Amino acid sequence: MSERTPAPSSPAILHKLARARLGAAGAVFPPQTSGPEIRRALALCAFGLRHYEGEHVVAALRLSGSGAAFEGIVLTDRALAWRCGDDRGAVDLAAIEGAERREGLFDASVSIKMRGGQVVELPIEEQAEAVEGLLVDLVGAGYAPAGRAVPALVCGDDDPTGIKHLVGALKAPDDRVVALIQLLFEGIGGALPEAAIQDLAVRVQCLYRNLSYGRGAHEGRWLSPLRQDDLAALLPRLFDRETRTERKGQGFEIEVGGEQGAPRKKAESIERRVIASIIDQVVERTVGDEVYTLFGDGTESLRVTVEDGPGTDALVQRAEGKPASVWSRLKGGLPDLADSLLGRNRRAEDGALSTVLIEGRIAHKTLDLADLKPTMLAELMERLVALEVRALLLRALHGWQAPPEQLLATPDAQLRAALSGRLTGAQIEALLVGVD
Repeated sequence: MSERTPAPSSPAILHKLARARLGAAGAVFPPQTSGPEIRRALALCAFGLRHYEGEHVVAALRLSGSGAAFEGIVLTDRALAWRCGDDRGAVDLAAIEGAERREGLFDASVSIKMRGGQVVELPIEEQAEAVEGLLVDLVGAGYAPAGRAVPALVCGDDDPTGIKHLVGALKAPDDRVVALIQLLFEGIGGALPEAAIQDLAVRVQCLYRNLSYGRGAHEGRWLSPLRQDDLAALLPRLFDRETRTERKGQGFEIEVGGEQGAPRKKAESIERRVIASIIDQVVERTVGDEVYTLFGDGTESLRVTVEDGPGTDALVQRAEGKPASVWSRLKGGLPDLADSLLGRNRRAEDGALSTVLIEGRIAHKTLDLADLKPTMLAELMERLVALEVRALLLRALHGWQAPPEQLLATPDAQLRAALSGRLTGAQIEALLVGVD
């Protein structure tokens, strides 16, 4: 018997069914599915959105999580992701063939039958009936999500940098995004070439989507708007331990703590908890004011891997009948001149967004930090935003000529002086807030 291959469905079907089944359960729907809370929910579910395939959040249903923890489900137009206690997971909607609620003596769950015979248990007690009903309805309706390419920018003769298109596409943007776009718009015709402005506009659009709808993902890793070398130079600032950065293949690898460097101790206020597992592990977790670390007795560490994401030029769409982007025209006929104008050295990371993966090493095993310490991962991803904003600000002001270490060392006083008269005081402070 051949597997069904239904025609792509309109997302409107999913939105209608989700509201019908989850509305009474207290779920939130667009436009409420944006901002810091949904970013944190997605991070705790360890689920990144495929921004450039049009993936978006349809509903978020919070359960009885305590404190800052998120327990619940996030439904996108492609997948169902969840965090229930220590259990997290995600399934593609297109692969679901059925769902059945199971009730035990003390708990309940939803068994999701996947294509190929696999069964995934969703350990959800509250609202199990509503979730089961939604999944059954989706199968009955033959819902089949379809990916679509969503460009970051659309460029043409009247808008070669794509800035005008970007401004028109924004919905309630963060103040930092508005300030960065204003700087780029003012830079047109100035010291920065159009190709560099177009590249930065793609990066600001990625920042906007990360801030508004939750951090994106690319090939199973978190998406950053920065270039590889800028991101690798910034990441050590997230940790209060010694770090060691080195080139690995086409990317960077950052070791945090462990035997490569003696950890720096924080103040007496740090709470130290020793958690013994029933297997054979003893893990020490240290929690600071805003900095979270996870180490053992000096042999444990974190490993952060930075690699290329999608190329910025590939995310630019040419308006019909219009010539290719500035960068494409330059690199097509005069690559050396293009690199000179953009201040680039044709390194592997140039012209691409970046991806980042954070893992923890415990008992000689390397595991995704999302499994070891989801709250820590969510906090790190949130704190990374301020550093990404700072890097984009510096590149918007100075272009690509300066090496990351030199540029990122620019003091706040110098930045405030450079921005004075160009942005309001509130905009300047928004750009600099949260940076240590």
